[in-house]
Amino acid sequence: MVASAEFPSGKLALKNESVHQITRRLTSSVAARLIVGLAFVTVQACASGAPTASSPTPTVHTVGATNAAAFPAAPGTNPAVAPIAALPTVLPKQSTTVTPAPSGAETSTAASPSTVASTAAQPDAAGPRATRYAFPIAAPASASYSRTHHDYPAADVFARCGSAVVAIVDGTIDQVNLTDRWTKDVNDPTTRGGLYVSISGDDGVRYYTAHLQSVEPTAVVGARVEAGDLVARVGKSGDTSACHVHLGISPICATGEWWVRRGVIWPARYLDAWRKGVPNSPSPEIDAWSAAHPAACASPGAMPWPSR
Repeated sequence: MVASAEFPSGKLALKNESVHQITRRLTSSVAARLIVGLAFVTVQACASGAPTASSPTPTVHTVGATNAAAFPAAPGTNPAVAPIAALPTVLPKQSTTVTPAPSGAETSTAASPSTVASTAAQPDAAGPRATRYAFPIAAPASASYSRTHHDYPAADVFARCGSAVVAIVDGTIDQVNLTDRWTKDVNDPTTRGGLYVSISGDDGVRYYTAHLQSVEPTAVVGARVEAGDLVARVGKSGDTSACHVHLGISPICATGEWWVRRGVIWPARYLDAWRKGVPNSPSPEIDAWSAAHPAACASPGAMPWPSR
């Protein structure tokens, strides 16, 4: 055969083997290039952010209208999407407890209503308000009073039994008697006033009202009263037979004496002023009397008239 003559059998086999090797090398080269190409495509896809079949779809965190302005979009990015790291941190709800500022530190915290209220009740730079006075018998009851008195200075204020007796002055109740212990046979001077209420005024003067029919439940020792507050009712308890209130004006004594408490100055001119709404204070006259009789509170013998 011609073929046999041109391509001996040994050389033909060698040629066939060479062709096979060349084909295998070409196949391997093409496969390698295909793998490299696929890998390059995959890397490009990952770099561009495009999802691949082997990776999960990323969660998208959108920025609401309120937060969008706080996080402006970078050039070339979607303004509706913010990186996770750029999302705002949600702060816990603040406590309503106010931490006191360090000493000397300035603060803009507004005062609480209670603090504001407590501050408005304080006296202003002009000092505390002036002591107020009231006529002892409340309107519309009619009343009359004596300008003189037996044995010692005082005043009897006459009004219908049951008429309202009010605090003459701003002050504090210092003595109250709720039981009528007076008897004619004994005639103990400590019981002659029957039911009574005594007030230590803010002006430093004591105001004693006696022969009462009843005392208000709120009129107790230590209670604060203001001029015009109801404290009792007109009566005729103690050493009397007529409805009236005995008024004694005196210095405030630390002891439980009766000889000073029943009165040391004449009340008529003060009653005249209080009835007209004029706040005439007996304080200067009482101060002068106390200076002239410094031992009066301690002993009835120091009084300028007999104590019996």
